[in-house]
Amino acid sequence: MSRNFLGLSLVMLGKLSDEELMSLVRDKDHQKAYEHLYKRHRKAVMTYMGNLIFDKSVVEEVAQEAFFKLYRHRSQFQDEKALKPWLWTIARNTALDYLRKKRDLLIEDMTREEDDRDAIAMIEDESDSAEMQLIKNARTEEIMAVLNKLPGAQKEILSLASLSELSYEEISEMTGKSLSSVKSVLFRARKRFVEEYKKQLKDE
Repeated sequence: MSRNFLGLSLVMLGKLSDEELMSLVRDKDHQKAYEHLYKRHRKAVMTYMGNLIFDKSVVEEVAQEAFFKLYRHRSQFQDEKALKPWLWTIARNTALDYLRKKRDLLIEDMTREEDDRDAIAMIEDESDSAEMQLIKNARTEEIMAVLNKLPGAQKEILSLASLSELSYEEISEMTGKSLSSVKSVLFRARKRFVEEYKKQLKDE
């Protein structure tokens, strides 16, 4: 590494990028850098896993296992690659591994292709729509309640898009779904989310 981060304070460590922190973890087994990564992404990863796993009592344990895997495989981190896609792939695979072992939740086939050209065309330009602003402004507990009403694939894709800040291409690579399928599912998920969210507001 071109910069010496080992002597930096905890405050300064917190200002480093994910990639700089992970390089410290890989090259120096830097525990404080690992702790910063854990604290930085723990909440989002747990929220995502909570949308996949019914047993909320084990979500934190499964999330910790994902971060342990990140640490155990730290030597595989490549400097030219962004950390987030790798972290979220580990998180997703860890959650799905848990579900397969416990068989406590039926997951719809994540590789099934969907073809909705109209939906794909509409989602391309709707990032700043009123519906998206509604989702962005909703409280965390409201989002969780509504997400639980969505079908499995819609819930996962919307969770990834909302929590991970990954691109459509990265989500496509993670889930094994085509780019067009990711866009189609995401469009359906956002539409369904808004419908369910408005119903929930009326009931309050």
